[in-house]
Amino acid sequence: MVDDDAQTLEYTTIVLERIGVQFETAEGGEDALTRIQDAYTAGSGYDLCFVDWKMPGTNGVEVTRKIRELYDEDTIIIIVSAYDLSEIEDEAKAAGANMFIPKPLFQSTVYNVRMTLSGGKYTKATADEQDYNFDGKRILLAEDNEINREIAIDLLELVGLSVDCAGDGKEVLEGFMAMEPGTYDAILMDVQMPFMDGYEAAKAIRKSDHPEAATIPIYAMTANAFTEDVSESFSSGMNGHIAKPIDTQILYSTLKQCFDQQKP
Repeated sequence: MVDDDAQTLEYTTIVLERIGVQFETAEGGEDALTRIQDAYTAGSGYDLCFVDWKMPGTNGVEVTRKIRELYDEDTIIIIVSAYDLSEIEDEAKAAGANMFIPKPLFQSTVYNVRMTLSGGKYTKATADEQDYNFDGKRILLAEDNEINREIAIDLLELVGLSVDCAGDGKEVLEGFMAMEPGTYDAILMDVQMPFMDGYEAAKAIRKSDHPEAATIPIYAMTANAFTEDVSESFSSGMNGHIAKPIDTQILYSTLKQCFDQQKP
């Protein structure tokens, strides 16, 4: 992670530690190039570089260009900035940048990048799915990231769940409002979604006139797992918080507890 701002590096350190990423930080472009040279010489180059755009001395585009000129072409380079990236997008692509991400760098954004680059392998399969059988139960899943959605569907279907999907908060609200009572046993809600985020969608569901507005279980399922994120999940009307990377033991045991509480 390359950034000249100490507070940004401190925040990013917390984010990366929470989702289990092995990382190093560099305080600017020159420091980054020195670290990359040392790693390259040691035979342990970096898989992924998040590089801030606007830095004194060697800026993000120049860092990218030098990495491509001198080191491993397989390294994924992501330009990060709080500014409008459109003005340097062409130049950065020509220099060798792979992706562009706006600041602030949310934990869910880093998670989505990891999922994309790993082909969806970034999960924790700690549970034996044979210990769980949710046949007859139906879930409404709200997830805008295609790979995350496919992985979640696979994990849920492994234990007998039927899954319907919504691509954003607006869709999940509309899907809930259109359903007959008893259609869904729970809603799994991503937080960072377009049009309406998960918190807003949960609040709208709870305030709606649907017969199950107050009773349908809603669980946040997101990589944003700071204390304030968990608190906001509860304050928006959700019943719980399942962190990403998804730990199947936590996912399945949470759903089992939820369904057991629904039994007459």
